[in-house]
Amino acid sequence: MMFGIDPGIINMIQSILLVISALLILIAVVGVLRIDRNLDNVVYARIHILGIVDVAGIIAFLALGQPLFALIYLFLAPLLILLIIQYSIQILKKLQKRKIMKMKLI
Repeated sequence: MMFGIDPGIINMIQSILLVISALLILIAVVGVLRIDRNLDNVVYARIHILGIVDVAGIIAFLALGQPLFALIYLFLAPLLILLIIQYSIQILKKLQKRKIMKMKLI
């Protein structure tokens, strides 16, 4: 018994949290696939949608009883996403200079 709570209830809460995480990830996938590619700020919209996946990952780590991993993920995921985005924008700018790609940046 953890904190005087029946293990069956703890398992049920963990299962519910994992189902919520899975649903959030599915909603994010549908959002990324259905977003209009002609929007002016499509990059920001996609980043916002993928933030749902970050929250789902944190909920999943907490449900699995790994609060340290959830905390590490909470701080490292946004930093890594930012670095990936900055690198992608640099590559797109180079491709646009060479007239290889006509895609709109931001």
